[in-house]
Amino acid sequence: MKTSTISCLSIARVFSITLLVLLFIGVQNVSAQFFFSNFEGSQIKISNSKNNAQFAPLTGSLTCEGDFTMVNGSLDKLSSLNFNLPVDIQSKQALIEPTKLNTAAPKNDIGFELTHSMVLPKLGKIHAIGYLTIQGVRTRIDLHLDYVENNNETITVMGKRAIKLSDYKKDFISVFANAKAQDIIQLDLKLVIKNTLKNQYLAGVVR
Repeated sequence: MKTSTISCLSIARVFSITLLVLLFIGVQNVSAQFFFSNFEGSQIKISNSKNNAQFAPLTGSLTCEGDFTMVNGSLDKLSSLNFNLPVDIQSKQALIEPTKLNTAAPKNDIGFELTHSMVLPKLGKIHAIGYLTIQGVRTRIDLHLDYVENNNETITVMGKRAIKLSDYKKDFISVFANAKAQDIIQLDLKLVIKNTLKNQYLAGVVR
């Protein structure tokens, strides 16, 4: 049995507001999407069904880490998994003033912490249960994730989850402008988890 401690911590790309404004020009009555990624290949996309406003994510730092156990080269157990995404979002149409957003939600984080999990190796799936935190309010949720064992001793977990903002005691305007359509958002997750302990061991041997 081999236990690997995995973590990935990197700064997401700093988005150019000018570029995003150009990309969003002319986009009306379509899905709004906020896309964050890091240098390890992990990605989180936040989207909604319909939105007339045009938004620009300013900056974001995506971090994720966890522990898993491999048996005979196959994933046997996911004992911990968490990610955190600080989000700072404003409307380029000034429908939401940054000062109002910051006052209403001083901690604009979206995070997850695993409490229980079940790995189904034959199906390539993980049933994960934990706490999702949005702007300081924590709610217990479950995630149905697919996973892939990569050749470079990493695993990739993927999944989608619809989130009801009112469950987190959030006014719709705290994230989106259209109150009628913005109670539901969707998180798309693709987390590439790296075995950093082995890299540290190899570095120690080389030294």
